[in-house]
Amino acid sequence: MRNLTREDFEQLDRAAVTDLLQRERTARDGYAWDEMASCYHPDSRIEVSWFQGSGASFTEASRNNAARGRFSLHHIGACVVTVKDDRAAADMGCQVLGFNTLDGADVCVVSHARLIWRAQRLDGRWLIAGLRMIYLRDAMQACNPSRVPVLDEAELSRYRTSYRYLSYLLARSPNPPDSDLPGIDRPETVAILREGEAKWLQGG
Repeated sequence: MRNLTREDFEQLDRAAVTDLLQRERTARDGYAWDEMASCYHPDSRIEVSWFQGSGASFTEASRNNAARGRFSLHHIGACVVTVKDDRAAADMGCQVLGFNTLDGADVCVVSHARLIWRAQRLDGRWLIAGLRMIYLRDAMQACNPSRVPVLDEAELSRYRTSYRYLSYLLARSPNPPDSDLPGIDRPETVAILREGEAKWLQGG
């Protein structure tokens, strides 16, 4: 059996990080809260549309949302992982399906985004150190075609195109929408995010 090269070890690390991220999303969608919590680094930081805080707090907030009937699913796509020593950065395509009630009608907001992850090795194990999102575009659909909510067009027009319908729903929740999230309608926000991730990967 040949000796493993540096490239071999990097490939194994990339596979381990990809598996970690897939397990976290699967645990979240499957309400496996203990498993979800076990995926996070103690110093992790999560920043998404409805939450900013640690991985442990993110898990608890997700649990509470599920208990209140705020249900979401994540269809994840290909994941590109870059490893640098004990740090890794990952870029993953994702479609988030958020189910909620609007004016008495069941609706689903479909958000297209990219998940931007940080992973860090702790005691020989890869753990999630961070999660942010780049918002691409979203849409809202009625779950029951015979019960379609009427949206306030004037209000809707005030929200950004990259997460317009998500913002409309968040405005009616305990988590008001943030107008400054990274999105392709504001390329400068995406550039700042990616530059920050690149610096972190190098140890910054």
